[in-house]
Amino acid sequence: MTENRCQGTILFFIVFAFVFIFGLSCGYCKDDTKNQEEIYSSLETLKANYFKNNQYDDFISRINQDFAKKNFEGWIAYYSGLALFEKLKYLEETQNWNSYFSEGERLRQEIVKYLEKSIKLSLPGERLYLMGQYLKWQYYKILEDPRAEELLPGLVLTAKAYAAEGSTPAHQNNEIIRNIASDLSASGHKAQAKELYGLYMQGVQEVT
Repeated sequence: MTENRCQGTILFFIVFAFVFIFGLSCGYCKDDTKNQEEIYSSLETLKANYFKNNQYDDFISRINQDFAKKNFEGWIAYYSGLALFEKLKYLEETQNWNSYFSEGERLRQEIVKYLEKSIKLSLPGERLYLMGQYLKWQYYKILEDPRAEELLPGLVLTAKAYAAEGSTPAHQNNEIIRNIASDLSASGHKAQAKELYGLYMQGVQEVT
């Protein structure tokens, strides 16, 4: 009788510990998701304020100052790469050829470096992972680099994985799926675009 009671007590504590630890881990996941959404929203706001005035270098300095100590290296890397990508396009559009040719090679190298870092520091199914792959594909596509076609299958698979999580709060805003589908359609990849449009519409219906 005493032995059975001891076994029951041990089993109770094992189950309790499992539930407690599992509950904590879920709480951390929720907190992490919340943090990811907050950092995304904050960076998008800053991006809009700086990019409208073509202040790309100032934007990079600002995000490194504001967010570098908050363990969001992946997000900083992505938005740094995005800022340099926009700067490179701006130099070309304004025909600032002196800066374009003197800085162009460095900017191209840093764009790829930052985007690869953002992908490395994120996970499939996360918004940041998809954003990094999408921008990397856009970058090579604009350059008419063959690597854009090589990246396309991975981008489509990543977009599908992201869309599959559409029922979670972090994925309810799936405009990025629509944007990718639109870009794919414009570049002649009609079948992949149609598939992603379908996933986008499915996500919209689930949210509404």
